[in-house]
Amino acid sequence: MAKVLVVDDSEMQRNNIRDIIVQRGHEVITAANGQEGIEKYQANTINLVLADHNMPILTGLEMCKEIHSIANGSPPPIIMITTEVGDEEIKAQAKQYGVKAWLVKPYKNEAIDLILKKLLASQ
Repeated sequence: MAKVLVVDDSEMQRNNIRDIIVQRGHEVITAANGQEGIEKYQANTINLVLADHNMPILTGLEMCKEIHSIANGSPPPIIMITTEVGDEEIKAQAKQYGVKAWLVKPYKNEAIDLILKKLLASQ
């Protein structure tokens, strides 16, 4: 069983993603913004992070940068969730901080399943 950190300022999104992951047998820790996400990351051993990009206090990208630093350059896989598809500069930065993929809202639950299967296969 893996431990997954879900960070999104939308309670509905957090709950939806949490429910999908729990149904697949993994533990979920949730946070409502980037700062809370960092605190939860530091307090737990996290195997995967799913994070919204646009959040108050700290954006998903700012949170990823901090997690990357805390993890000494070896963070767990991070999936960025967004409504935006475009900005290649942000995507390039995010990749440097451990973001493995972008999930565009609205997404299908099967997309979360695929992420779990691919990134948590050995958990």
